[in-house]
Amino acid sequence: MSTLATSAVLVFAPIYATASCESVAGDTESCPTSRQSLIEHEGLGAVAVVSAPVLVTAAPVVVARRAVAISAAVALSALTVLGAASVGLFFAPAAVLCWLAVPRTEAD
Repeated sequence: MSTLATSAVLVFAPIYATASCESVAGDTESCPTSRQSLIEHEGLGAVAVVSAPVLVTAAPVVVARRAVAISAAVALSALTVLGAASVGLFFAPAAVLCWLAVPRTEAD
């Protein structure tokens, strides 16, 4: 559930800020700013990127086995580290929750 909420916020919230400064006559500088959501800034391809963690964390819910839970925790941890430069760190709490859920799943 936390990955779904995180993905929704990342896709729809205005998280990108842009500024465009230019000099106007008389040494005045104009710097209009704007804010964009991930989908506005990167396009629909960004939805696929942030939906991967949601699908990974859904697997142990569908198949309640320890091997699936461990695989999901490893995969989400890897996605968090690989995407750390952009949106990966937003999924770190979900990765921790996945690891905490492993002992609570059925053994294979």
